[in-house]
Amino acid sequence: MDWRYIKTGIFLLAVLFFIVGLGAVTGAYELLVHTNISYFLLAVLLYLASVFVWIFSWMYVMKLESPQVSNKGLLGIGFGSVCGAITPLQIGSDAMRVLFAKKLFNIDSKKTLGACLFAKGLKFGVLAAFSILVLVWLLFTTKLSIFAIMSLVFGFLVIILAVLFFLGPAERSVGNKLARFFHFLSRKIKKLAWLRDFFNDYSLAFSKITSLDFFFVFVLTLISWFAEFFAIVLSFMSVGIELPLLSFFVLVIVIGILEKVPIVPRGIGLVEFAGYILLASPILVGTSIGISQIGAALVVFDIVRLFIPSAISFFYAIFFMEKLGKKGI
Repeated sequence: MDWRYIKTGIFLLAVLFFIVGLGAVTGAYELLVHTNISYFLLAVLLYLASVFVWIFSWMYVMKLESPQVSNKGLLGIGFGSVCGAITPLQIGSDAMRVLFAKKLFNIDSKKTLGACLFAKGLKFGVLAAFSILVLVWLLFTTKLSIFAIMSLVFGFLVIILAVLFFLGPAERSVGNKLARFFHFLSRKIKKLAWLRDFFNDYSLAFSKITSLDFFFVFVLTLISWFAEFFAIVLSFMSVGIELPLLSFFVLVIVIGILEKVPIVPRGIGLVEFAGYILLASPILVGTSIGISQIGAALVVFDIVRLFIPSAISFFYAIFFMEKLGKKGI
């Protein structure tokens, strides 16, 4: 078995143990046995839909660069790589897409990575726009700890930098500046030389993306984001937590920011800590929610957002990924 699968499997088990431990620490199990299965299944379906819609946006950009690859082949690569997101630094999923696209269909690595960055850049852009509103609201209406504020600000800065690096090269002058920047760094660190060439090619690739293409991918990004939003709402409703949509909106944005903190996979630990702080705050929820109910909501949400998509993707990658290339799909 490929060592990447072994590493991803270890992190998948670590995620499962974390979720189990979270339930134990918060005393959530007595409430979890009463979980509304209908809401839970709808949350799972909506979150998976969010994942697939984002993959479709990536596929659309990939087809502009590599039209010879079938939709089925790209879909397989896209979904089989989802499990890589639970590895440290959160670059595993993109790295797996680049690897599989090259290995199975001999697609240039720069094209695959460029499509990933463009699709992610739009999603980060949507999140950045919403984040500004939520951060201002939190800073002026709540008393957050220094740790919470620093985590949110750090996550927000990561998002802004991602938007700059991922979408900035659409403007040729920005792409040239980034290429020159990494050319300068490569004099000291030669391994960064590929980034100089990448941003130069990436900027040129934007010339193939029309305004209509940009708009279409942006619409898919919005659909993906709202599917994820309602998956979170249903996850919490499945254990009896019903909040105003504004409160859910704030919660979703904070989670989205902390998920992008590159120190830990998908913000594990930070998301749960922030979720507890916000759900325990009467200013946000308008009522008192017990720690066991908060724990139950976070356990369900972690199963929906982390374990189920990653586990399905992991087993798909192990049993079906190699067949894509062999069949020439």
